[in-house]
Amino acid sequence: MHKSEIVKPSVTCMFAAEMTMADGQTCFMHTHACTEIVWYRGCRGWLPQGDERLPYEDGSLSIYQPWLSHGDECEKGGVQLCVGVRGASAEGLPPGMWRTDEATERVFGQIQQVLDSYDDWRQSRLDMLVAWLVMELQRQIASEPVHGAREPYHVAVARQILDTRYAESLSIAKIAKQLSINVDYLRQLFVEWVGEPPLRYLIRKRLEAACDLLRLNQEKTTDIAARVGIPNPYYFSRLFRQRLGVTPTQYRARYASR
Repeated sequence: MHKSEIVKPSVTCMFAAEMTMADGQTCFMHTHACTEIVWYRGCRGWLPQGDERLPYEDGSLSIYQPWLSHGDECEKGGVQLCVGVRGASAEGLPPGMWRTDEATERVFGQIQQVLDSYDDWRQSRLDMLVAWLVMELQRQIASEPVHGAREPYHVAVARQILDTRYAESLSIAKIAKQLSINVDYLRQLFVEWVGEPPLRYLIRKRLEAACDLLRLNQEKTTDIAARVGIPNPYYFSRLFRQRLGVTPTQYRARYASR
């Protein structure tokens, strides 16, 4: 007699929730520590994301990678199905706004059914379904026509690392080694396609994240500095003032008074 065991999938559904949005309802700027995928049904509105406001409507699908700050300005109410995923190469999905197709809608429908169940297998079923969802999205996005020039592979991966892992101790040399590319050539490609050197881009991402944290919570600035990958609080304050013209404390006070 063989002992059987359950093999857990290499993906975890961190959260899954169906939200009903009312006309004119807003959601404050926030981030997640995992990839978030949202399906919009009957809704219409805008998603503030950095300096952009992405429009969505019925059938839209948005993808957010970890720590990408975003909110919601719902003009016409409806239902949003939000799924948080870790693993299954979800971090490789391109962030932005897409349209659902029949296959992805079918998976979302399965997820909705599982949300209504409360048995011992609920989490395992959600884990498997989000892995299926990521696979379908990879297929769908890969098959969509490309408009305009596509970012070179090494630039796209380097940018993704900087976007999602900026809180870590990163260096361009480490990233170049990971991608098996000459560091000077990677820097040259990055400037050509992104418009600024990778280190400057990394600093900007860290300071953008710090601004969000300063507005949204009351953590000490030293703790916020460490959370965004700048453990030296004096260097953090100097960088912050150089780039934004005010100290972190002054920035927080400015928003607290609004």
